[in-house]
Amino acid sequence: MRMHVDPLLKKLHQIKTLQDAIEEPDKIQRLFILESKRDTIPLLFYLNNGNVFQTSGNIGRQKGSNSFITPFFRMEDIHPPSYVTLSLLKPHYDHLYPTDLYDVSKLTKTNLFFEMNCKVFGGVQYLDSILVKEN
Repeated sequence: MRMHVDPLLKKLHQIKTLQDAIEEPDKIQRLFILESKRDTIPLLFYLNNGNVFQTSGNIGRQKGSNSFITPFFRMEDIHPPSYVTLSLLKPHYDHLYPTDLYDVSKLTKTNLFFEMNCKVFGGVQYLDSILVKEN
């Protein structure tokens, strides 16, 4: 009997594999890499109803940073059959009052993680890694 693999989970596994390859270049590659490579592929998730999934980060303003709302995530791990661990990417905007997702000027990694059941997601969109900047 052949097991059904969720197409979304399969795509997330491919993204995670690519991200891991960027994170850990082999010894030969390290000799020729002059600038650091971006090890994060920013992701947007769409719920089954078509809305963009968002969550809040740093509620309570811990560690000297303000709370924020983000629709941007980094794939951290995959837990079969249908769970993923995501970290929040904090959006930064050029405008004081951003009106949509396109107003983001950069994303920074956070140490805020959560697990999510992929069955609530209807789709995923990956973005250019150039958006992710060091803190």
